[in-house]
Amino acid sequence: MGNPFLDYFPDLVTLDKRDCMDEPVKEALYALEKVGTKQYREYVKGVLEERTRSVHDPIKQNSLALFKRPKTKELSKQDKKIKILQHNVALFGQLYIAMQSRDSDLKEFFSHEVQSFPPSLSEFGKLHLPTNKSELIKCLQPSNQPEPPSFYDCKILDGAVIVHCLSTAGVVTFDDYPEEVFIPYLRMQLRSTTRLDVVWDTYLPDSLKECTRAKRGKGCQEPARRLSYLQHLGVESLSRGGKGTASV
Repeated sequence: MGNPFLDYFPDLVTLDKRDCMDEPVKEALYALEKVGTKQYREYVKGVLEERTRSVHDPIKQNSLALFKRPKTKELSKQDKKIKILQHNVALFGQLYIAMQSRDSDLKEFFSHEVQSFPPSLSEFGKLHLPTNKSELIKCLQPSNQPEPPSFYDCKILDGAVIVHCLSTAGVVTFDDYPEEVFIPYLRMQLRSTTRLDVVWDTYLPDSLKECTRAKRGKGCQEPARRLSYLQHLGVESLSRGGKGTASV
């Protein structure tokens, strides 16, 4: 995903609402012509050339990811538990039959894992995510410094927090926001420090932060162009792309 503030970006968006589509929708769009051509050749070969199929046979419907599609119904927790238990029963039966023809130790048999994920750390393959982050504040020791210093060697700011905290009053488009709000705030912070780092969220693959984001869901995303109105899009609808650390 590229820069959402540019007028030209590689994302697939709808023309009416400018919503960003997921990866399955883009892959289905790219493979649409290939799938249709393959089915056409199979139909010509089976019906017209070899005549192994009747012209009245129904054509199988393609299950492709579309721009507007109904959400798939997920299994309940009880159904998932029953499915896992059935899998474990079948696996234990196969392993027990294999042990009858071999001189195996029963204790060693039950010492090995039978599931692809540990139940104590995850639920149906999804990690248990923290619920009460505020409890971490109790582990922090209070500072013995009575007053903050007037000058710092370095300041590290959370870029996402700054975007949400700064007021957008008087700003119309995204092109005006950095020049009139964001950059002036950073210049004001530079008056009391020799170095200023602005840190943005980074969703690394196979990390706890990425798992939390995947479980929470991305929602409906809309690309923010330079001349887009802030009141129309809002900060929460930004299409978040590559994130890293920026130093000023």
